[in-house]
Amino acid sequence: MRYLLVLTIISVTLFCCKSAGQKTSEETSTAGEFIKNIESHCGKSFYGKVLFPENPEAPFNAENSFMVFESCTEEGALTPFIPGNEMSGIWVLTVMEDSLIFKHDNRHDDGTPDDITMYGGYADNTGTALMQNFPAGEETALMTPEAPTNVWTFQFNEDLTEFHYILKRHNALRFHVVFDLASPREI
Repeated sequence: MRYLLVLTIISVTLFCCKSAGQKTSEETSTAGEFIKNIESHCGKSFYGKVLFPENPEAPFNAENSFMVFESCTEEGALTPFIPGNEMSGIWVLTVMEDSLIFKHDNRHDDGTPDDITMYGGYADNTGTALMQNFPAGEETALMTPEAPTNVWTFQFNEDLTEFHYILKRHNALRFHVVFDLASPREI
């Protein structure tokens, strides 16, 4: 229930500020195509399996981790990622012109922002309808000094039955979780 309050706060902030330069649906970019792939799973939640790190004691390596494609529009998507029984944060994807911005929105139980929140970056130019890479932006580097080399990747497999969330730092794999889109779970 806690994430419903957070989603409401983020939804108002995110979607009230639509970019004037956004492409129309007739001019869909790879960012728009990627969001459409998310929309095809919207309103559903999915179990995740941590592939890396393999250590079961590692943070976010709970067996019952899941994500929810909670809110999906042409302007972007809000996706809570819940490792185990705790709320970790919400992945915020926003379409800006022909690109995507990715942010992590981390909040406390009462809905107030965490000290380290809204970090992420713009998609680089390698994105496709199935995969988007987000190198850390300047704001992220200032906020979290150990993260300026972070690159977050969201990737669907070809038949849209898996969704991967990957984090690399200094070009080395730091975290990788795969979600089974073929088997939605009950929220």
